Amino acid sequence: MSLPTRLAGGLLAAVIAVGALLAASAGCGGGASSGTGAGAGAGTGTGTGAGAGTGAGAGAGTGAGTGAGAGAGAGTETGTGTGLDSGAADLARAAAWLWSKQLPDGSWRSDRYPYFRAGHALTPYVLHALLSVPEERAPRPEGGVERAIGFIRTTVSADGSVGVDGLPVAEYPTYAAAYALRCLARRADRADYDLRERLIARLASAQLREQTDVSPHDPAFGGWSFGPLPAGGPGHVDLSLTRHVLEALAEARYLARDEALARRETIRDRAERFLAFHQKYPLDLRPQPPELAGPLAAIPVPFDGGFYLSAVVPAANKAGIAVDPETGRRHFASYASATAEGLLALLALGVEPYDPRVEAARVWLVERHPRIDHHEGIPESDPTGWQNGLRLYHLAVRAEAHAAIGGPEGWRDDIRRELARFQRPNGAVQNLAGALMKEDDPSLGTALAVVALAAMER
Repeated sequence: MSLPTRLAGGLLAAVIAVGALLAASAGCGGGASSGTGAGAGAGTGTGTGAGAGTGAGAGAGTGAGTGAGAGAGAGTETGTGTGLDSGAADLARAAAWLWSKQLPDGSWRSDRYPYFRAGHALTPYVLHALLSVPEERAPRPEGGVERAIGFIRTTVSADGSVGVDGLPVAEYPTYAAAYALRCLARRADRADYDLRERLIARLASAQLREQTDVSPHDPAFGGWSFGPLPAGGPGHVDLSLTRHVLEALAEARYLARDEALARRETIRDRAERFLAFHQKYPLDLRPQPPELAGPLAAIPVPFDGGFYLSAVVPAANKAGIAVDPETGRRHFASYASATAEGLLALLALGVEPYDPRVEAARVWLVERHPRIDHHEGIPESDPTGWQNGLRLYHLAVRAEAHAAIGGPEGWRDDIRRELARFQRPNGAVQNLAGALMKEDDPSLGTALAVVALAAMER
């Protein structure tokens, strides 16, 4: 049974709220979509680009080692940080560069960040990005996919965990397991059936619920955490982790199987509850952070259709806290990458595009916040650096969302132009201002670019 059915008592209020949101957007959305979105994407935001293309970045694009400073003396580019004359990023060269960085054991690893050093997290992410590229657009080297799959097989432990056992630093265990499953599901090799089932069991059992000591009233309920649960709490729980697990389980065709078991409550039901809370959906009556107690806690927060990243980890919300001018009620602000992630998570659950939750997120992203060159929702003067640190991730998740539900006029060309600012002549993509999100690692940066560019081929 879906969340709207279970909470039908509040349906009228939700319909009024969503209807008002969509009606208000209908009057101004078209202009924003065609004007701001198409024009802004023409590459006007050059402030960050100046930092993205100075000496070290140009040298990093020479292809030596991992690109983390090799050949720095050869750097000559300034300004936008790209040597491309076409003004559009090139998918074939980005994919070819990634394939050239595959190690003999089939892995991709980083010399820059310990979290990617063993290759348990980076390898399945890079491979999944490359598998999304049509072979006619970027030929795959002979044996490359098989070597990568062979490496991934070695990373899966007996209990289905990835990125934990035998490593000095955990390598994003939940992401790593999700992408290992996605790669194996896409290959659909019968020999990997038991391995896929092991990964599925691990991910499904890791959803936060009563069995993991998380109450349905807890904002973390229905989501996924970073890795093995720490003592005394759910750990780092966010929308991005949850979205990637749901997509993995959907690609492995597990969600339909789970639903067919007719349990009292399924993965889908719990995940919908998690997503509703992080969209501030009116049907979810739990008090929104940070006002969890006191006189303001019972006051509903404004519903704008967008998402924020985490009710559990306040610092993870890149747009910070907003204040309702009418009530003084504080709440976490919606922003573009989180809204795109929430929308994709809903679609992974099988929620229809015409569902009011999906439509409200689409309106927020496409009609009210269509800019490609700016991470909307995050303040321009953001002192934490997330506006610049999330450039490539924002473009990747935007492309995936727009490919699924449509985007503002000219969005494909706008994303290609933005990515071109970070692409080197040899195909590598790197955001030197992106250390907060590790986008300054060229393997991760190029994989993010491939995700975006491949999504636009759909």
